[in-house]
Amino acid sequence: MSRSRYALFLLATILLLAGGLPQDPVAAGPPQPADKLAPWVIEQTQNGAPVEFLVVLAQQADVSPAEHLPTKLERGRYVRDILWNTAESTQQPMRQWLAARGIAYRSYYIVNLLVVKATETWRWRWRRAPR
Repeated sequence: MSRSRYALFLLATILLLAGGLPQDPVAAGPPQPADKLAPWVIEQTQNGAPVEFLVVLAQQADVSPAEHLPTKLERGRYVRDILWNTAESTQQPMRQWLAARGIAYRSYYIVNLLVVKATETWRWRWRRAPR
């Protein structure tokens, strides 16, 4: 895939998912693919080839309290800790759901997101996930 097409896909996916995912994706059940997946993801997975896409979680860390801390070291530690803890707590149900189904992913914490690598089979598992 060309670099510009990939960048456009990432931007579209972020904008699409910025509306939010459930706070607890396992308990609430993942949203229907047509509701939360960019059309590009659906189109690219139809041929059975694996494709990587972003799952951006709605809850992002609030780092604004760091501005009131007296030193750069304290601010840095606070920001790192709040970003890490937010990602750990909000991604855990999604990571468990993906791991239980053998779906590859990478977790990130600066922006609370997962990069998921899946095929068409994944979409059907997602659709049939318990609500």
